[in-house]
Amino acid sequence: MAVGYAGYTANHKSYTAEKKQMAKKAHAQGKDYKVTVMVEAVRMPERKDKAEVLWDLVEALGNISVNIGARQLKELAFKLIAPKWANKTDSYPLGIDDVALRDHLWAPIIEQDPDVSVIRHHYFRQTAKGETFKQGSRAKVYLHVPNELYDAWLESLDETDFLQAAGRTGKKRIKASTSRTVPDNLDSVVGSGSHHTPQGNHHLEITPNYNEMRIHLDAPSLLDDTLRGQVFPSPKKAHSLFFDPNRTKPVDAELIDVEIWPVLRMTLPELIEVATQVQNGDHTRVFGEPRAMKLVINVLANNKKKGAFKVAVRGHTTEPLFSCHHEAPTKPFTVCAKQAFYTKFSEVAKDDGGVQRVKQDIVFGQIRQSQILLMEVICLVWASALQTLVTSFISFALKSRKSEAHAQQPPFPTMRFVEAAIAVERVPAGEDARVFLLEEFIEASEFKKYLNNSSPDPTRFTNPDLRNRGAFLSFAQHVQYIETGGKLFVADYQGGISLLTDP
Repeated sequence: MAVGYAGYTANHKSYTAEKKQMAKKAHAQGKDYKVTVMVEAVRMPERKDKAEVLWDLVEALGNISVNIGARQLKELAFKLIAPKWANKTDSYPLGIDDVALRDHLWAPIIEQDPDVSVIRHHYFRQTAKGETFKQGSRAKVYLHVPNELYDAWLESLDETDFLQAAGRTGKKRIKASTSRTVPDNLDSVVGSGSHHTPQGNHHLEITPNYNEMRIHLDAPSLLDDTLRGQVFPSPKKAHSLFFDPNRTKPVDAELIDVEIWPVLRMTLPELIEVATQVQNGDHTRVFGEPRAMKLVINVLANNKKKGAFKVAVRGHTTEPLFSCHHEAPTKPFTVCAKQAFYTKFSEVAKDDGGVQRVKQDIVFGQIRQSQILLMEVICLVWASALQTLVTSFISFALKSRKSEAHAQQPPFPTMRFVEAAIAVERVPAGEDARVFLLEEFIEASEFKKYLNNSSPDPTRFTNPDLRNRGAFLSFAQHVQYIETGGKLFVADYQGGISLLTDP
């Protein structure tokens, strides 16, 4: 029929609507089985690929049609979960448009045209005779609460409620070994690789008295109290620590007016002494006095490096910040600026009617960023203290040798953790400030992964000096484990020739 025929438009304008109606009737002609669907309210934690069920927000949605559509399924699931959410969060706002409906494979369940039978495939199997209903089957669907909304709820809590919501998880303790004797083969533990003499501030630091350190480590309760003090800071604690309501206006996008909080380098006895204050949320005990400074950085530069959950860029301060800057007082005073990020997946409609999943990395805002970087600082302080313990152990062992043959220091590599600081952008009150973790800079060409989290065996380098360093760090783990009664050791050793980072 020609398009120009007078009756064409009138005869066909309702074609699309009639097609949808006929499709619905076709689905309804068969037996309308009633099924049960399990509904779980979940979030997807950053850097994870498995959904986390929120509290006990799990319900069975029963007696629904196997031919139900996505919109109706989402409405029923939301009505089932919403009262429990309100009870757990003290009625924190949550609307049906805030959550996404997903299947057990994390694929989005979206409205179709016609919007019917979105879960039918879970309950039928194809056979030679056609479809066969699977008795007793239960589909699982997720109501996905986005991290932005969940984090906003956490930030609204007071100190007590936050700790209850976030929880305090602790790893299972390993039975302590009672042996603390100096091994007879200390010289051979790290092999005979070449001894690299680092430049700048890579010298072996002043070694605390080993016997004084042992007094603290021989009192297990003191070390236990210190470990219990490592609490994830609440939003309010992070905000009260770093953010003063009286802020000056930032200079521009690259020259950032910041307040610098230098991280203190502490020994294990010093950490134990401040355990109670840190446990009560006084994280200032791991920082020196803050001071104003300028930070030059370009977050859009091509030298941006991305890890599993932090992004790092090269920058510099306008004044000396770390001891290496004082030892080589030539500008620029280079630093590595790090920020934590999360990955967000969005569904974007395609031209063909399908959906494309788009990945986007988003840097956390000031409060959440402060919380994460504070825990990074705590880990760094612990790792540095444990590395100092190894240095003290080696110094004590070498001095206790009687023979001149053993009095000569073996080729132990000189390795320590980077100096660090928190930098908080100074902005007018009410504006979101950028927060950075600043560290001594390690050249990318030097960066190596010596030990990972899954094995005590160091990386098998072909370079003998790198092999020696990897073996030394493996040895350091053993010293830390024995000296702390099986409670502590540094994992994930990585960094440059003499500087270590990200424990």
